Amino acid sequence: MIKKYLVRTRALMVATILAFTTMACGVATTKEAADKGTAQDTAREAEEEETLENTMNSSAFGASTASDKEETVYVMTDATGAPNEVVVSEWLKNAEGTKELNDATDLSDVKNVKGNGTYTENADGTITWDTDGSDVYYQGKSDKAVPVEVKITYYLDGQEMSPEDIAGKSGKVTIRFDYKNNDVKTVTIGGKETEIYTPYAMISGAMLDTERFSNVEVTNGKVISEGNNYVVMGVALPGLKESLGIDDEDLDELTDKTGEDLDIPDYVEITADVTDFKLDMTMTYASGNALSDLGFGNLTDSLDIDDAEEKVDELTDGTTKLVDGSGELYDGTVTLQDGTSQLYDGSIELLDGTKALANGVLELQGGTADLVEGVVKLKEGSSALLNGANSLKDGTSQLATGAGTLKDGTSQLATGAGSLKEGTDKLATGAGDLKAGADQLSAGASTLSEGASSLNTGITSYTNGASDLATGIAQLDAGLKQLQQSVAGSGDSAASLTTLATSLGTAKDSVDKQLIAAIDQKLAAIANSIGYTGDYSGLGAALTTSASACQTAYQSYFNAYCQELYSAGLSDGKDQGKEEGYEEGFADGKAKVQEEADQLRTNATSTSDSDDDLSDGLEDEEQPEDNDGTPDDTAEPQGDDTEDPSSGDEGAPAGDEQAVSDQASNKTLDTEIRLLSGEDAATKIAQIQQGDNYKHYVEYYTKYMALTNAASTVDSLLSLKGGLETLSTGLGTMKAAVEASSTTTASSMTALVTGINQLVDGADKLNAGAQLLVSNNSTLTNGSSQLAAGASTLATGAQTLDNGAGTLANGANELNNGAGTLADGATKLDQGAGTLADGANQLDAGAGELASGAAELDNGVQTLSDGSVKLNDGAVTLYDGAIALNDGASDLSDGACDLNDGAVKLMDGAKELADGLVKFDEEGISKIAEVFDGDLEELNERLSAIADAANDSSSYGGAKDDTKTSVKYIIKTAGISKKD
Repeated sequence: MIKKYLVRTRALMVATILAFTTMACGVATTKEAADKGTAQDTAREAEEEETLENTMNSSAFGASTASDKEETVYVMTDATGAPNEVVVSEWLKNAEGTKELNDATDLSDVKNVKGNGTYTENADGTITWDTDGSDVYYQGKSDKAVPVEVKITYYLDGQEMSPEDIAGKSGKVTIRFDYKNNDVKTVTIGGKETEIYTPYAMISGAMLDTERFSNVEVTNGKVISEGNNYVVMGVALPGLKESLGIDDEDLDELTDKTGEDLDIPDYVEITADVTDFKLDMTMTYASGNALSDLGFGNLTDSLDIDDAEEKVDELTDGTTKLVDGSGELYDGTVTLQDGTSQLYDGSIELLDGTKALANGVLELQGGTADLVEGVVKLKEGSSALLNGANSLKDGTSQLATGAGTLKDGTSQLATGAGSLKEGTDKLATGAGDLKAGADQLSAGASTLSEGASSLNTGITSYTNGASDLATGIAQLDAGLKQLQQSVAGSGDSAASLTTLATSLGTAKDSVDKQLIAAIDQKLAAIANSIGYTGDYSGLGAALTTSASACQTAYQSYFNAYCQELYSAGLSDGKDQGKEEGYEEGFADGKAKVQEEADQLRTNATSTSDSDDDLSDGLEDEEQPEDNDGTPDDTAEPQGDDTEDPSSGDEGAPAGDEQAVSDQASNKTLDTEIRLLSGEDAATKIAQIQQGDNYKHYVEYYTKYMALTNAASTVDSLLSLKGGLETLSTGLGTMKAAVEASSTTTASSMTALVTGINQLVDGADKLNAGAQLLVSNNSTLTNGSSQLAAGASTLATGAQTLDNGAGTLANGANELNNGAGTLADGATKLDQGAGTLADGANQLDAGAGELASGAAELDNGVQTLSDGSVKLNDGAVTLYDGAIALNDGASDLSDGACDLNDGAVKLMDGAKELADGLVKFDEEGISKIAEVFDGDLEELNERLSAIADAANDSSSYGGAKDDTKTSVKYIIKTAGISKKD
């Protein structure tokens, strides 16, 4: 029974030694900590120090979660380990979140290093911190001796050298760390006074540059390759062998019996081949809580002799469970390795996805830049639309005014036509009366002729009535003259009708042969310019189709032109240029582009003001056609190896139009370049503008503007032609009606005037003869003969007058009928003018609404422009985020790879651990029993004394009696480098 207990107890002691001696092995799995110290050239030494400290912390025992106060003592030494300065960092834990914490300290120059809390010194020597519910971190200095010391000795090719002498040398170097444990207590063990050392675990490390050091080895430690450095660490337990009462011979015997390399090191030695020796620093970590951190805080409880049997059974069961657990641990590590492998595969997929996301966001950013550019163009178009709508409103207002004036004219025409009808009614009535009088005159003239003949035979009777006849002849002469004047007046009216008919014919000829013919000529020129052969009513649609094809072509060439700018490297410095371009150049550039683009449109529109120029411009714009005259929409933007499907340089704008186009395009692109890159891109733009994409962009843009304006001109010409044709028809109707009356009347009136003139001449002669007859009866015979002859002539003239009066009556009736037709047409024309005036007013109102809508559209496009700029900024920010996400995914992938490698190593280690524990259980216990033979009580007392010494380790910087304190020491040596 006692023999078994001795065996198990000594096995526990060996396990304790093994735990201490394998502490440094933990550094083999500390790559994660080492990764934290990846050095940057600008802060290499500081980060190497952080890396080494993190690695040592992760390899050591860790912080004590049960302590109220954690204390880290930093000892700054020279290159040999001689102390220069001691700085202490204190961490007061405020687990209950109180407003104040009471503490005691022996430090000087105390200051809060995390937060704004202050402290108050109390009368009993303690201090009270104002915590506001948080932990307190403070720092101070001390001149007390530290409980552990390190001495560093340097050798080159076996010869000891000082730090100053070894700097810059090359050869086989040895760096030896020796430790001195000053924390020793005297206790009684087995009735004898025995020295027991506080069980400090000392871990020393250094960062060695791989370009200077090679073939690095360390005793009691590990060497880790980390980037451009070797992380070298070793462990020592100064005073532990003395406290256990074990010497080197006992350890050698244990090694022989167990097959395990059992040692309790008290130094660390690093050897390496070096070129140009340089050492930034070394660091030694010391902790007095090694036993508790290893789980041996209650070590002596397991050595209760009164319960030996139970302890042996528990140890046996524990060993069995440990073996079983190691197997389960191995199985778990296999599962872990499978999971880390899947994690690594997933991280690769995530990395691919983030790369795709970054590429997609880059494309989005390019699209938003195109959107900004397109919105600028859209703003130009909306402004042009607004200007056009305002011009249209002015035109419709003038049209409405003109239509009102036309309505007034047609009303006057209708009134005049009515008056003319009344006049022709009177003319017809007068002509009838004239016919009746002419009939009577003809009958009287015949009677007069007969009487004149009778007069020749009855002169006597005639002489008696000569006075009466003379008076009658005078009266007849006066009446004939009045008739002559009346007929002459009628002759003037006929001339006026003829003149009216002539004027109407002249006006109609002017409308038909000049205005309508000129419009047809202009329409023919436009149709011929695009090869259109159909009815003119479809010409506008053909022009619109051609304009759409040109619009698609110039937009495509413009996008290709912009892509040439991006490909030429003009997008470098985009982030800086974005802000600079927007803040300094975008607003001004956009205003100038707007102004010059408007000028370009004005120049293009001005070509439509002269139809000859317009048709010439269209004829110059040669373009592929299909059978119906529509431009072939097959033009594509040109790359480096693609030829323009159109005819070379034909159609390129010239003169001022070219200059304005270049200026507008340059301003647009210069603003875009400044927005994207903030660099002077004038030279590159000039080079790229010599290429086909830019030339075709200007060519098709000019075609598009010319075709659009031509389509608008065709619509206006067709509308004007229709109105002129209606006017020509009305003029023809009026001319025909007037001609129908005026032709007959003029002929008849001419004959009538001739007859009347002859009659008047005869009447004059008759009157003269009658007077002569009265005054000289002797000449009566001759006069009567002459009277007979004149009477015959009068009869003939009267008959002619009667015939002319009939013709006049017929013409007056026809004229009256034509005047009625004219009055009806004038009334209809007046009604049509009223409808035209109403339509013009409605068109004017619609143009006003169009102008208002265009203004709203222009404002909306401005808002869209502002939003597109913000969208572009957001796309840039999103791209930056995608890049950051991709970097993070890359880091995750690297970490997953490292984790997978670690899991593989852990799996291998677990397998080795399981095998080792089985071997330890089967072979170790019996072999250890042969080595230890008695003195169980002494061993128990030594272990208890070591545990007590560890538990009694007190605060270095001072603490209250009831404060649980954990202390660790970090000893940092100065670096060694060759003096310049």
